[in-house]
Amino acid sequence: MERKFLPYSRQCIDESDIKAVVEVLKSDYITQGPVLPEFEKALAAFCHVDNSCVMANGSAALQSACFALGVSNCDEVLVPNNTFVAGANCVVHCGGIPVFVDNEQGNFHMSITDMEKKITERTVGIIPMHYGGLPCDMKRISQIAKAKGLWIIEDASHAIGATYQEKPVGSCRYSDIVIFSFHPVKPLCAGEGGAILTNRDDLCRKVRQFMNNGVTKNSSEFFYPEKAAPYYAEMQFLGFNYRITEMQCALGLSQLKRLHSFIEKRNTIAKKYRDLLSKYIEIEMPLFSFSYKATSAYHLFPVLINFIELKKSRSIIMKNLRNKNVGTQVHYIPLSIHPFYQKKYGYSNGDLSCSETVYERALSLPISVLMQDDDVEYVCRCLIEELGLG
Repeated sequence: MERKFLPYSRQCIDESDIKAVVEVLKSDYITQGPVLPEFEKALAAFCHVDNSCVMANGSAALQSACFALGVSNCDEVLVPNNTFVAGANCVVHCGGIPVFVDNEQGNFHMSITDMEKKITERTVGIIPMHYGGLPCDMKRISQIAKAKGLWIIEDASHAIGATYQEKPVGSCRYSDIVIFSFHPVKPLCAGEGGAILTNRDDLCRKVRQFMNNGVTKNSSEFFYPEKAAPYYAEMQFLGFNYRITEMQCALGLSQLKRLHSFIEKRNTIAKKYRDLLSKYIEIEMPLFSFSYKATSAYHLFPVLINFIELKKSRSIIMKNLRNKNVGTQVHYIPLSIHPFYQKKYGYSNGDLSCSETVYERALSLPISVLMQDDDVEYVCRCLIEELGLG
C-alpha cells in the first residue's frame, strides 16, 4: 500500500475541535462573541502573562506590535535575516527601516554579536525570532536592549508551548511584547490567527484599537467625552480590521487544551530524528545545540546539508522525496536576497554570508503530531538514499 504523503507540518484536528466550532456555528455569535475573551484569558493563563489579544494572523500581530510601540519616521528595527518576510514587512508598514542581522555561524538563529554591532542612534527595537520553535537566548538579548534603551518584540510564531529559563514563551519576562501565529502548520492551529501578549496594559489597549480600524468605544478615551452616547465611537488614528472570528477562537481554545501533549509528541519525533541521523556527519542538526536552559516547540525540524560538497541538487532531492510522498521545505529565503529589500534598501547577495550559507544548506523535514515512528524512519531512509549516504 502506498504511504500517505507526509507534509513538512500540518494540523491535528479531532472531534473535540470540530464540536467546539460547530457549537459556535449554532450560537448567536460567529464573530466578536463570548468565545474570543475566553480564548484570550486561557492563552494569558497558559503563558503566565497579564494581557492577551487575539487577531487575524501572525503577520497582523507583528504589525500591530510595531504600531503600538511607535515605529515610524525611518526608525531602525533589528530583525533576523533568516525569517519569514512578515518579520520585516511589519516594520516597513509602520514607516520604519528593518536592519537585517546575520545568523550565527552554522545556526538558524540570529547572531547576538552581529545584532549588537548593528545598533545605531536610530535603532529603537529588536525583533528576535524563536526559529523552529527553539527560543533565542532572550536574557542576553534583553541585557543588550536595556543597556541601549531598546524595546523587544519576541517573534514566537513558531514557539507556543516552548519554554525559556523554565518559563513559558509568552510570559514577556524579557520583552515588551510576544507574538504568536496559529496557522495550520504551527503547533497550535486556529485555521489562521495570531496573538499579542504583553504585561503592559497601555500596549494592549493600543493594539486592540489598532486592530479595530483605530476605533474606540471606551468613553474614558474619547477626545470629545461630551459626545458620549450608546451609539458613539471615535476613530482616533488609522488602523486595520484585524479581528478574528468566534470559530477560530473556538478551535484555538480547544487546541490549547491539548497543546502540552502536542509539544511532547513533537519533541519525541525530534529525538527520533536525532537518534537516526546523528551518525551521519554530513547532516547537521543545529537546533539541538544551545547552551542555555530552554525547550523547543519543534514547529520545524530543519537540518543543514552541504549539497555542493555532496554534489547533489537540493531541488532534485526535494522533487525525488516528494515522489516518495515525503514533503520538505526550505526555511527561509534570507530577507536580504528578496528583490523588494534589495531594491528598497540596497542589499546585495553576499552581504549576510552566514544566513545565506545556512539557506543554501537548509532542508526542513516532516514533523507533525500525526507522525508515527515508522514515518520518521521512512523519511530518514529516503533522505539517506537520496544523499547517497546509505
